[in-house]
Amino acid sequence: MSRSWSKKHFLIAIGILILSILLYFGLYISIVKPLQTKENLLIQKVSTHEAIYERISKEKESTQGQREPFEIIEMIPNEKSPDLVIERLYQLGNQANVRISYIGALEQSEPSDTIGKAPYSLELESENLYDMNIFLNTLLESKRLMTVDSLDISQSEESIFASVTFTTFYQINE
Repeated sequence: MSRSWSKKHFLIAIGILILSILLYFGLYISIVKPLQTKENLLIQKVSTHEAIYERISKEKESTQGQREPFEIIEMIPNEKSPDLVIERLYQLGNQANVRISYIGALEQSEPSDTIGKAPYSLELESENLYDMNIFLNTLLESKRLMTVDSLDISQSEESIFASVTFTTFYQINE
């Protein structure tokens, strides 16, 4: 009797061992493998974005400071014209698939003798970071001289949000 009893225990132990091995491989394939695949995909996306960032920053460095003074003066209009600024912002937003939820003029600082400053605040929403990047690049490359004073970007599961304050310049005619 003791021999058949140990044989039962041996068979039960072998069965538990085989079930444990099958459970391990089943969980590995159903849980760990997809997570490893997702991790590799995220690493690939990050490296792609880093490469794009490096390329863009190199392009900016190579083109920075190459404008002649007369080109900069041509970028400063003779009038403040906030209507044209707002109209142009909406055009850029439509082209880049970015929704503008708020545009507001901020308090102006004291103008110098010849150049005035007109600061604005802008709230944006986009479905992806690529569209937001296109909008911001076209904003900086516009024909009108402007500087971005602050930029705050946040992301939810559905959208990208940005808050931008920028300043446009205009010539003061006396």
